[in-house]
Amino acid sequence: MKTANVIEISALKYSWASTDTPVLDISELSVPKGQRLFLKGPSGSGKSTLLNVLGAVIVPDEGQIRVLDQDLENMSQSRRDRFRADHIGFIFQQFNLIPYLSVIQNVCLGVRFSHRRSLQASASGLTIAMEAQRLLSALGLNDESLLRRRVTDLSVGQQQRVAAARALLGRPELVIADEPTSSLDMDNRKAFVELLENECTQSNATLVFVSHDPTLSDAFDRVLDLALINKVKNQ
Repeated sequence: MKTANVIEISALKYSWASTDTPVLDISELSVPKGQRLFLKGPSGSGKSTLLNVLGAVIVPDEGQIRVLDQDLENMSQSRRDRFRADHIGFIFQQFNLIPYLSVIQNVCLGVRFSHRRSLQASASGLTIAMEAQRLLSALGLNDESLLRRRVTDLSVGQQQRVAAARALLGRPELVIADEPTSSLDMDNRKAFVELLENECTQSNATLVFVSHDPTLSDAFDRVLDLALINKVKNQ
């Protein structure tokens, strides 16, 4: 029988191979379907590392990590890449945009690697490009001339919103956001969080959101301090 939890962690441990220094030691963590989780903690508490585990970017040394009823620790690299492309929208802290592509090309790039998300992006009758434009407009990037510009011509805050639109395109079941508002002013932070919540509500997606900004936490269903569940002491 399928679980009601999108994320289930049990006895998870992870250390960086280069230093053999423990980063994560989490006995248990579960996140129900549709929950909006605000994850906080001091620098060095393992927040970004945990997001990379949840996003199938890295695998734990020990323990079990189940996401959307799939055991990630038993997947090959290629299967994890496919799983992430099909089911997870990841807003990376460093954006990971392609510098020689335009804004609209960067947003549409993610669904090019997932037939499933391509179909979902156009399910409402819009083309993929039109859906990408809708998301960009909701994030305050509604200047048509901007859509054709290279992302390197944009400000850091604008690039951050492009990365968010790319992650949301195609309605992934799990959205992972690593410090997604760090380069935005207060008004744009609130608009950004509102868009994330609206998009996740429409698709019943689960949201895991990391931020150092405590003023945003009230908008979430649950606030979790990683330092309280990670047995590894803050480095």
